[in-house]
Amino acid sequence: MPITDLALENLRFVIAKLQPSPPVQSHRQLQSYINRIERPGVGPGNAAKLQATAESGGELHNNGNGSYTYTRNPPDGSAGGYAGTGRRGRSGSQLRSHFTHRVAIQFDGSRDTANPHYDWVPASGATQGIFSMDIAATASCNRCHDPLAIHAGNWREMAYCVTCHNAGSTDANSGNSVDMKVMIHKIHRGAALPSVEAGGEYAIYGFRDSKHDYSKLHYPQDIRNCVNCHAGTATGGDRDNLVS
Repeated sequence: MPITDLALENLRFVIAKLQPSPPVQSHRQLQSYINRIERPGVGPGNAAKLQATAESGGELHNNGNGSYTYTRNPPDGSAGGYAGTGRRGRSGSQLRSHFTHRVAIQFDGSRDTANPHYDWVPASGATQGIFSMDIAATASCNRCHDPLAIHAGNWREMAYCVTCHNAGSTDANSGNSVDMKVMIHKIHRGAALPSVEAGGEYAIYGFRDSKHDYSKLHYPQDIRNCVNCHAGTATGGDRDNLVS
């Protein structure tokens, strides 16, 4: 059934590139082109921080048959906006067309929210045999979080989450990194973090500056059971075959 009545307020868009991660150039990490400067308002943070984000500031054309065209011209490279490397002052012209890119869409305002994404190399148009980085699958998350539903429940797919949770993105209110690989490992370790055991706390300020304190979170198994989340090509129920 085609959806013919979507409006711009129902949608958010992201775009990121899969770039080499210094100093090991063979390692790759997603870096968002769309960024903002977040300023602290609650919590212990005392400095503005760069943060990847989604946007809907372009033009949406309804083709009338269930298909749409979204057009966004890159801004001038001022603070926030498009950034070639996730730093201030870089414009959208820094797009690296030979890297794998990911565009994704968030549908808001519905219990049937979705996060479709598309990976390709702009220089060649290739979608197969290209670099990819899918470290943990949504099906793995949903073995415990059923369903995984973050930011008011509209972010439900790992392939979408990682487009914003990049290296260099920081929660200004806490000063903590929201890079996926850092944040998720710390969240799941929770009370066992050395800084928490020493009397500190581990918290992230999320949707509408709400505080999420993970300092008392106890992972219900050995944290070293990496295969519980990282299962290679096996996901969800398939992973059971990997664990003796």
